[in-house]
Amino acid sequence: MNDSDPHVNAFAEIFGDPPADYAVPVDRAAVESWLGTNLPADYKAIAATYGPLDIGARLWLHMPCVNRGWFDYGAWVQHARRNAPGVLPFGATRTADTLYWDTTASDDPDKWPVVMHCQDDENTGRDPWRRFATPLVPTLAQLVADGLPPLGRRDEDPLDYIEFEPYDPEPAADDQ
Repeated sequence: MNDSDPHVNAFAEIFGDPPADYAVPVDRAAVESWLGTNLPADYKAIAATYGPLDIGARLWLHMPCVNRGWFDYGAWVQHARRNAPGVLPFGATRTADTLYWDTTASDDPDKWPVVMHCQDDENTGRDPWRRFATPLVPTLAQLVADGLPPLGRRDEDPLDYIEFEPYDPEPAADDQ
């Protein structure tokens, strides 16, 4: 654990120490350039320390990475952004819900509140948006308080066979 990073420490207090084989190299500058925005500091610190993470076997914290035939960060972000402009996805649940940051709430990514699109609510005609009004780590702490099991893991689960690779974004249109 990185004793000097308060975001990682806060996350570790809830979800435990990071796995030993966590790292998926990320060229943050390239990813942020491709996204057209900076990412929140807590997310970057957690991603660098934990890598892709299954939380309580119910919530997937996505990182800029790929797994051929299974997950491509860029394709996932593009699809999610088309379906919900003004937000940036970072996670998904096992029940087809997507977690986003509300990028319209502030120019400062560290102040973006988390919102969740609940697919079951949309399917039944209810408002599908759950608004947390807090950034990543406090929102995850609230989800644990609401019943999400506080287990962050990449070992001892069905993800053992997945070999994650770094995400290499295509250059932004204005960089070509």
